Amino acid sequence: MNESIASSVELPHSTAECDAGPEILFNPGSLTVRYDYDSDIGETWSTLVFLGAIAQRFIPDIVTTELMTSAYSKVCVIENSSWIAELEARTDSEIFNSVKHYMVYFDHNGCLEVLARDFSVK
Repeated sequence: MNESIASSVELPHSTAECDAGPEILFNPGSLTVRYDYDSDIGETWSTLVFLGAIAQRFIPDIVTTELMTSAYSKVCVIENSSWIAELEARTDSEIFNSVKHYMVYFDHNGCLEVLARDFSVK
């Protein structure tokens, strides 16, 4: 099974304009990502919140895949996730039944991957 994008949500602001971000704050159960963009009033921040987050990883731009760069300026849900399959193989826990594999790509920075129940944009 090959990983692919099952669905995606366009972000209101491009992830290509980050100068100071992205900033990632991971607490058990949630992950918050802030990224900056230019607006009429100067540097402004957009926030993504991943609810029920159980894992995260950041892949540097130099080693991102084509699938990862497809998550440019959007949050993508990945189906047939090899990451979820790898973690499921290590436990008999049902925790992975309730999470999705999300990706968002930040141009020239890399790809953030998150295993979480849901996400919102603020």
